[in-house]
Amino acid sequence: MKNPKILHLSYDIPKANENTATSAITDLIRISSAKSDPTIIVLERSSKKLKTILEEKENKIIIRAFGFPYGFYLLDHLTTVYNKIHSHFKHDFDFDIIHAHKLTFEGYIGYKLANHYNKKLWVSIRQTDCRVLRYRIDLVPVALNILRKAEKIFYISPFMLKKLKLIFGDKTFEKELKNKCIFLPNKVNAVNRIDKNHPYKKKYLITALRMDKKTIKRKNIKRLISAIEILKNEQFKFGIIGDGPDRNIIEEMITKCKVQDKVEMLGYIDHNIISDYFRNSSALILASIGETFGLVYGEALLSGTPILYSNNTGFNGMFEGIGVPVDPKSVESIARGIQEILNNNEFYRQNIYKLNEQGKFDIFNEDYILSEYFKEINKNEFTEQLSS
Repeated sequence: MKNPKILHLSYDIPKANENTATSAITDLIRISSAKSDPTIIVLERSSKKLKTILEEKENKIIIRAFGFPYGFYLLDHLTTVYNKIHSHFKHDFDFDIIHAHKLTFEGYIGYKLANHYNKKLWVSIRQTDCRVLRYRIDLVPVALNILRKAEKIFYISPFMLKKLKLIFGDKTFEKELKNKCIFLPNKVNAVNRIDKNHPYKKKYLITALRMDKKTIKRKNIKRLISAIEILKNEQFKFGIIGDGPDRNIIEEMITKCKVQDKVEMLGYIDHNIISDYFRNSSALILASIGETFGLVYGEALLSGTPILYSNNTGFNGMFEGIGVPVDPKSVESIARGIQEILNNNEFYRQNIYKLNEQGKFDIFNEDYILSEYFKEINKNEFTEQLSS
């Protein structure tokens, strides 16, 4: 049986100068290439009214098209991109599968391609999709049609299923979508170093982020520092790993809240040794706003370190008893969460050790992801189609 040819559509392939872009999609494409023949279309929205451009570069097809900001006339922009792809391939569209890596953007393009060429459609659900459909009710019927067409719906965190139920309704989800949904977490680029005998600093908390305005806001650092202010009489220390152009913003927060004696700025740490800091700390503390997955949580767990994380995002529902979920919009909730993870740290550590012994953290490795991605590949008519 030949490997299937997969056309990947993504607006989120990192550029060389984008330090904050996730590598999750490129990791998945690389992993899946062991059993497939991938072609990548990198999509870029331009704010300048220029002619739609298509260029082939470094084994990728790059398409730049004008689009209004804030999602105005979104479907017009996506139709323009679809037309460019269609005119490029014309009658040479010999892909077996189209994988759209976000429902509300690439999904519409993939849907039109799949309908026109009668191909299989796979769609990924990400946090961005949940946010878009919350505010753009007009796009909900469009998104539902895309998911009805899709053969597989990949989700990277259990909380996303709850969001799908809220968006499309329990009845529609159970009847039309549930059986298509496949849990496919991001690969965590860290070695499993869990060791129940490894010594760590008691009452020492840690976090890590790139220090630019957008990330500082998304990682909810202002509320985190305010929570530490509430607990300034508690006995603990908090280390912040990272650097960036807006480091001074965090330093000013620390000074304003008068917690200089509790918080230390650790500066830039090479990513290869960040796990050393995690495993030597009591807990990773990060109550992000709208975290789709949060690779740093996985890195902490593979170091044997409990985590404080946000409700209904990221790691929420991934495992039980590995840390404390909090309301990221409540300083008081974050403060209570910090107290809980300090007071019952050993309880969470023991749970992490047990889960690791049961092999639960294998979901973060390439073998698991590859098997889940292609779990249906050898079934039914697709095998016959590829073998003929």
